This record gives sequence, C-alpha cells and structure tokens, in this order.
Amino acid sequence: MTECAVDEGRVKDDDFWMGLALEEAAKARRLSPPNPAVGAVIVRDGRVIGRGFTQQTGGPHADGSEGCRRAWRKR
Repeated sequence: MTECAVDEGRVKDDDFWMGLALEEAAKARRLSPPNPAVGAVIVRDGRVIGRGFTQQTGGPHADGSEGCRRAWRKR
C-alpha cells in the first residue's frame, strides 16, 4: 500500500469549502430533479469568489450558474 502525506490544515480547509458546496447543493433539491442536486464553490487565495447550484432541468449545471460564471470571468 502506498502512503501519502496529509496536510492537516489543508484537509480542514477542504472540509470547510465542501460544506459550503453542500449548502449550495441543498438549494437545488427542489429545482434539479431528475438531475442531481449539485453545489459549486470557487475559491481563490482562501476567499469564495463564486458559488452556485444546479438549476432546473435544461438549465445550467452548478459550475455554469451565474455566480460561478461571474467568478470565471474575473480570472
């Protein structure tokens, strides 16, 4: 088995950001069926610069939501 080093501070940060993405996904529960409810959070230098969630069927995926698109344009 291969061992890998784990940066404990990074893991805590990742858990925090994932929690925010899950909060975004919760907003999609009623809109997204039959698609999955997905949340997205875009982070740069430790700050959230975009967030979004799956829209209704035929609409944008979480990473294509308006909040995320604005963040991508800021790059």
